[in-house]
Amino acid sequence: MAPLEPLISAVVVAGSQRVRVGRALHSILSQDGMEQAEVVLVDSQRAAGPVPGGAHPAVRTVYPEDRGTFGDARALGVRQARGRYVAFLEDHSVALPGWLKAVGAALDGPWAGVGAEMHNGNAGVGISDAVWLMNYPPIWRPPARYGPCSGIPGHNSTYRRDVLMAMGGDLPALLQNEASLQWKLREQGYEVGIDPAIKVAHLSETSTIQLVRGYFAMHRNFGSVRARVCRWSLLSRVLRVLATPLVPAVRFVRFSYAALHDRPADVKTILRFAPVILVAQSAVALGMAVGYVLGPGDSGRKLLEFETSTERSSGA
Repeated sequence: MAPLEPLISAVVVAGSQRVRVGRALHSILSQDGMEQAEVVLVDSQRAAGPVPGGAHPAVRTVYPEDRGTFGDARALGVRQARGRYVAFLEDHSVALPGWLKAVGAALDGPWAGVGAEMHNGNAGVGISDAVWLMNYPPIWRPPARYGPCSGIPGHNSTYRRDVLMAMGGDLPALLQNEASLQWKLREQGYEVGIDPAIKVAHLSETSTIQLVRGYFAMHRNFGSVRARVCRWSLLSRVLRVLATPLVPAVRFVRFSYAALHDRPADVKTILRFAPVILVAQSAVALGMAVGYVLGPGDSGRKLLEFETSTERSSGA
């Protein structure tokens, strides 16, 4: 049974991929140190049936409101958590051995949030290598270096619960777009960092259609939140919309420069998947432009469905 006052609350948002959620749960429940932890399972697809491992005494299942957003589901997990620290793990990620103890040790210090060393859980499957390169900069990949960082991996990082709760009504929007949350933390004088003792394996998207759909929803929401958090004027938003056609090329050049400078082995991946990267970054640019002008729309609900119900092949 989970302790009445756990140190760590692991939060997992579940969708229709029940077997995959079960793997994520097992990776947490098999960790050393579970006697000081609990799992809050936020089940957005109750009708999909039981989650393997969901009946474990350390797991508490909560149900978000119908038609809620990804950020709503994650914020519900934070509110329901009883631990000092909230450790998010995606349903398509696996916590590697030592994860739980390393999380507790890392946040027993000055940081408000800590990110893991991220491992590619489906390398070589479909376009996963290209997605990996776009989503995870070298500083987050093995061998990651311990220390403060300007940003930490979204959806698989850990934060002090009191810091998250202090965000009040903005928390759901900030948890949908953790770059915005981390900007907010820096604005308030907090630091975040990377600890390579915390290791997570992540399944990336494996098809371009999957990726474009997810990137558009994610970045429409991101664009809307970014404009609001940064208090952009109408003119600022318009100028950024006008710059939209330049974004794919600029980002492609940025990826290429980073590879040449920090990880030459990535150049081969960039050249091989250049069309995929350009199409994906076009979806990013279009999503942000729509978000700047029209707001989030239903992108938060689409993001919840995408993150928790899209098939992501492991190649196994």
